[in-house]
Amino acid sequence: MTLFSRRNIMVAALALALSSCGAAKVAADSDKMVILTVTGDILNTNRGALDEFKDAFLGHKDAKFDRAYEFTRESLAALGEREAVVKRANWPAAITVRGPTLKSVLAAAKAEGDIVEFQALDGYLSKFPVAALQSDAVILAIEADGVPLPIGGHGTAWLVYPAGVVAGDDASSDAGLAWSVFHIDVQKAVVAAPAAAAPAPPK
Repeated sequence: MTLFSRRNIMVAALALALSSCGAAKVAADSDKMVILTVTGDILNTNRGALDEFKDAFLGHKDAKFDRAYEFTRESLAALGEREAVVKRANWPAAITVRGPTLKSVLAAAKAEGDIVEFQALDGYLSKFPVAALQSDAVILAIEADGVPLPIGGHGTAWLVYPAGVVAGDDASSDAGLAWSVFHIDVQKAVVAAPAAAAPAPPK
């Protein structure tokens, strides 16, 4: 092997190593990007109020908050991931999803409300009673079939559960299984005020 050939191989190997390091860094950095913001009736927070400029998309989707809890892929995975095989009637095949349970996400934010609203990137809203989402089978998936959920697919977070796990679930479709979730709002149930008693008739 000539010196020139050997030098070319070394340069190529160095370029490959640097490329691999760069790809690894991008992957590590992407795990630290915020992909979910939880707002509303929560006690645990790690950020302040909505910034109209920095939080342009949240503001565009009419999110309003004085404080919130932000999750990255890394911090969601740190809650403890569960895996489930889910097949809905309108899906072409079963999917193996992986992510934290929804109840662990709410517990991390110390949710106090009775209703949880999921907001997707396209503005779709899905509401559930918190009590209906306590099963370990209700997952906020961040991965499907071994691949991180992408924007443009079902990601970056997807509320998933097998048919029959949540009361009132329509097993014939995946209605309510909000995908591309970026915002969760925890709310207090609105209790109607008691009707005023009719005045007593005059005697």
